[in-house]
Amino acid sequence: MAKSYSIGLVPGLVIAGLAVYGFIGFATGSIGNVVIAVILATVILAIAEGKTKSNPESKKSKKSKNITAQKKRPIAKGSQGTSVGRHVTVEEADYAISRRNDQVVSCVFHRKGASVEIQGFTIDGLIYTGKRRRDSYRESAIIDPSMPIERTELADPLGYWPDYGMLSPGQRGLYLAWLANGRGQTDELGYVFLYFYGFERYVYRDAAQDTVDIRNTTLKHIADEITRLRRIFAHNRSFEGYSSNLLDAIYVRFWPERVEERKKGLPTRMPIAASYAIIRQANEAREQPLDADWALQWVLGYGGVSRTKAVRENYPLIRAMFRPAYESATQGGIVIPTCKRRAGQLNFPHAAQGLDDVACHQFSAAWFSPLELKRPQTQLEVIFGEVMPVVRKLSKALATKQLLEILSAWPADVPMDASPQLTSIVNSLQSFLSKRETLSATEMGRLFQLPKDTKLTSTLCRKIASAMETCGFTLVPDPLISPVTLKPDDALCLYNGERLSALSPEAERLSTAIRLGSILALADGELHEHEVAILRKRVELHAHEAERQYLHKYIDWNLTQSPSAAGLKRQIDQLKGNERHELADLLVEVAQADGALPKAEIRELEKLFSRLGLDTTGVTEKLHGAAVSQISGIATTVKPVSSPDSSSGVDIDLDVLEAHANATREVQSVLSKIFEEEEPEEPLSSDTGDPGPSSDAWHEGHLDGNHDALATWLLTGDEWSMAEVTLKCTELGLMPEGALTAINEAAFETLGDSLIDMGDPVEVYRDVLPV
Repeated sequence: MAKSYSIGLVPGLVIAGLAVYGFIGFATGSIGNVVIAVILATVILAIAEGKTKSNPESKKSKKSKNITAQKKRPIAKGSQGTSVGRHVTVEEADYAISRRNDQVVSCVFHRKGASVEIQGFTIDGLIYTGKRRRDSYRESAIIDPSMPIERTELADPLGYWPDYGMLSPGQRGLYLAWLANGRGQTDELGYVFLYFYGFERYVYRDAAQDTVDIRNTTLKHIADEITRLRRIFAHNRSFEGYSSNLLDAIYVRFWPERVEERKKGLPTRMPIAASYAIIRQANEAREQPLDADWALQWVLGYGGVSRTKAVRENYPLIRAMFRPAYESATQGGIVIPTCKRRAGQLNFPHAAQGLDDVACHQFSAAWFSPLELKRPQTQLEVIFGEVMPVVRKLSKALATKQLLEILSAWPADVPMDASPQLTSIVNSLQSFLSKRETLSATEMGRLFQLPKDTKLTSTLCRKIASAMETCGFTLVPDPLISPVTLKPDDALCLYNGERLSALSPEAERLSTAIRLGSILALADGELHEHEVAILRKRVELHAHEAERQYLHKYIDWNLTQSPSAAGLKRQIDQLKGNERHELADLLVEVAQADGALPKAEIRELEKLFSRLGLDTTGVTEKLHGAAVSQISGIATTVKPVSSPDSSSGVDIDLDVLEAHANATREVQSVLSKIFEEEEPEEPLSSDTGDPGPSSDAWHEGHLDGNHDALATWLLTGDEWSMAEVTLKCTELGLMPEGALTAINEAAFETLGDSLIDMGDPVEVYRDVLPV
């Protein structure tokens, strides 16, 4: 309908004149005249219209008013019968503008166990049904049984915000079929969200209207159903986030006393439960240290760390590793600082539309929020940054699917239940290992599915020791304490007990005594129980229980191996003068423990005295003292040491020896006959064609010329194939395995560590050489 004006005669004539003026300007090309005419005409029309509207007697004005004014619309009621509309007055008209559209919807929530028939489908509860109206689009979860469906196996994809009322008949048919048939896996995640919207509506709108018992039962059913769906659709990060938020909201709104149950899972950005728990503690119990799990959710939810794939996939491991690191770095936990930022309202992110007015929690007006504070976040980010490299290492090991790699990378302070899939494997290993005290290197390799005849290099031994620690066992020898390279037939001992990172100085001296005593005890090819008893007695005098346990097993291991002097020089160099003499006394005691002194033992005893830097003539004197007691039939008196120069715990009473001085000559006669029968050792021939090593060699003369040449060649690279090493050994007239072992033993003697890792390839550790 066209709009009419009554502007009077004079204004009309003026406008007509302006129109003529403008037309003449247009015809003559004077654009300025045209513009002036248009502006003046517009002003006159505006003035005339204003006068017309201001005239209360104008019929046109009354007609216009009748067109725009409407009857006062009734205020719409919500589904619970409460008014939520607001009025806007325009002139004389009132409008009821609803803040949400559920006011025009009549619906019923069907609880779990309450089946409903819809278009031939029998559907269990946890859904809404009701009569939908034209303006109820925001109540997308409500199923209207009267709407037509089509049974089909294929339909168009759903939109971003699916709404049951907006679905096609085929889509509604597929949705009802999914609800009726178990609500399991589907490629159309829109149906899952449509179902989920109903949970959000109940939690945020309707749960508060139920009695406590009915509400708690229904919320438990909803929480259980969400947890089930999260397992099925764990790959979808959108559903994971919204479902986690709704579970948090259930606890914060209705089960705040149980909110601690929500601190175990991977949080979303700005997690609801963690935010609530941290704000509540900051205002109600700020002096208490913040729990490690809430601290981790704080840094992941509000800090500057990245929520990478490694974080998402390994969150249980991160959580287990973060706790000890956090408690150590913060000395028990962070005490939340105060700030001026008010807590105000905690908003709950939701997937469905139309819930903004109810999806929130209001804090006390006096409460503050520490969530945005930078200082605690920075501190937590540093701790998190220290944990992640360990997580990545373990994640990499898990990707190999190799048991040894996984168990060796597993952090010692992380319980195995952090990865349930490994628990059964570890339980089987523990059951097997608890029945064994020793394993050969070959058996240990088979246990971890290593290739046959794999040599246990020092690197491999370190991995096996770490894997044993994960299973609750300690390997002996422990590579952290005594680096070794083992052949397939060599043995390893183990026990169920605490693993040591290092030995105390006293335990180090005892381990040296055990090595030397074992070499001596095995020198004659026989092992007597009295010889072992002397070593164990000395260990029992040690105060530290965990070290005693390790040293007893160390005795077992040394007595099952072929005697080796590898690494002895490093151990002996740490001994002081009086400690060397005490150790010499112990060796003499071991030598005569079985009541026999064969030539092999005496010769070995002299070698060990030489290694200790003692005069070999001391062997005769000490054996003399031991033999006095045996020949005379009088036991040597042992008394506690009172001299500060002695730390062995025992000493020989010299008064007793003096009382039997007459037996000395007889003892000397016996010993002299023994030494006369010994065949002198033949000196090495100097005419071997083997060039001697350089005087400044790292091995200090422990290698002959050919072995020195091989070592020098090896040190020109970091890695050699076994074929290359074999070829070089052939040139030098050496056997590869024996030559590499000799080089390693020399390295133990002079450097205290392995120089090479025997395997294929052969790795060379040049960093152990002195600079």
